[in-house]
Amino acid sequence: MIAVDPGVAAAVIKIVNSPAFGLMNRISSIPQAVIMLGVDRVVSILKTLHVRKSFSELDTQLDMNLFWEFHFRSQRLLPPSADNLTLR
Repeated sequence: MIAVDPGVAAAVIKIVNSPAFGLMNRISSIPQAVIMLGVDRVVSILKTLHVRKSFSELDTQLDMNLFWEFHFRSQRLLPPSADNLTLR
């Protein structure tokens, strides 16, 4: 399912290869990324991407870069709130 959307696939690959995970070798496929991240974390990433896309379509004065920076910093301290979302 992830591989069907090139933008989502690229985002997952980019995240797994980020310095936050400190991997010795670059990950180049979705199956490798899912193995390294785990299904729960991949689902959380997909939910976050979905929410982020929804927010980007809003007509708002809110600085979205600042909003997402705050969100990602908060996520390190608190359990991911995206786990409580139900997507249709």
